[in-house]
Amino acid sequence: MEKAAAENGTAAQVEAPSSGRLLLGMGIALRLLTFAFLKPENVDGHSFVVSFIVQHGRLPHSGELGQAYHPPLYYWLAAPIYRLSGSFKAVQVFSLLLSILTLLVFYRLIYRPGLISGHTARLYSFAFVCFLPQFVLYGLFVSNDTLSVFLGCAAVWCIAQFVSSPNAGKLAILALVGILGLLTKATFMAYLPVLCFLVLFVSMKAINADFRRLISSPSLSSSTESAYPLMLYATFWYQHIPECSFFGSSHRPFTFLAVAIYILALVPTATFLVGIRTLGNRLPCLLRRFRSDNQQDCHALTRYAATGLLIANLGIMIAALVKYHVCSIMQGRLLFPSFFGILAVFAVGTEQMGRNQWGSRLLKFSVAALCVLFVTYLLGEIAVTVVQRFMPGVKEYLKAIAA
Repeated sequence: MEKAAAENGTAAQVEAPSSGRLLLGMGIALRLLTFAFLKPENVDGHSFVVSFIVQHGRLPHSGELGQAYHPPLYYWLAAPIYRLSGSFKAVQVFSLLLSILTLLVFYRLIYRPGLISGHTARLYSFAFVCFLPQFVLYGLFVSNDTLSVFLGCAAVWCIAQFVSSPNAGKLAILALVGILGLLTKATFMAYLPVLCFLVLFVSMKAINADFRRLISSPSLSSSTESAYPLMLYATFWYQHIPECSFFGSSHRPFTFLAVAIYILALVPTATFLVGIRTLGNRLPCLLRRFRSDNQQDCHALTRYAATGLLIANLGIMIAALVKYHVCSIMQGRLLFPSFFGILAVFAVGTEQMGRNQWGSRLLKFSVAALCVLFVTYLLGEIAVTVVQRFMPGVKEYLKAIAA
């Protein structure tokens, strides 16, 4: 039985990278194409901070600009590019590189053996990373979101490395990513309790394991908005709030895309909730039995750590919402630094849904249809941009049809 399981696992690992590489190529191509037509700025105004640094040679005070309250790392990195080029499109190239790097890290995380179980769960999860419009768009703006998403993803990669083989070097790299995250966005403050607990837990387990090995082998040896949840849902799956130069699908006859996406997204959302329940039920057992020399336990703990980052991310959003009562705080894109946590929970839910024939078919259909709609949305926005920019006569004709 163990041999058959090993063979099945090997086959899955051989099969997954081929489909994964195809999705990776499509995801990179989609980002390059979207970058070519997407304006660098969105409604947040992060470009004003970059411009201020170049003009005045210092960071703005929190009262001088709307986004000046953010930590400075992204602006420090973007300002020299803007100083040398004088163009925010050149700064957007930096965001494009971060977006592609984020995609590559997600590829390694998702197709890392054992971290997300099952070819289907890996395929669906990576498809969302490649094609989810809001995730694509917010990786391409001149915005600190691009760097925070990359660092959030990198934090999970560092967690996976540290949990699998804890040592001072990997802990230092994890700490460095955490520090860079704190210098990028306040979201990472919510990660600190999760990371501290993780490091303490793994270190204690490693010490216990070392002590057991020492006892067994004393000599040196090899063994030694009011509807806040709705706002979160709507802004995660689609550009619910007009916030950038892509807005063609907010007008007729393209509004059907939003309706279709929201309806179909109910299935993976329900799958995510199933995953949350399943992980909650499994956690006590993992904490009791965890062994640092067991690879499956290490993978499971990494998934829980990523989920903890997600919960902490959501927690700081809710805390800000309670304090300021501003519905825009509940935007799905603010969860993107913890995107792997979403995928880890979704993958567990996918595993549970796969045990039911009808549930598996429904999920398969919804994910496939959503990916088609995601790409249709982005290509449609690009087409609208081309029409507006190069064919004004067609633009007026489309307006007349929509009216």
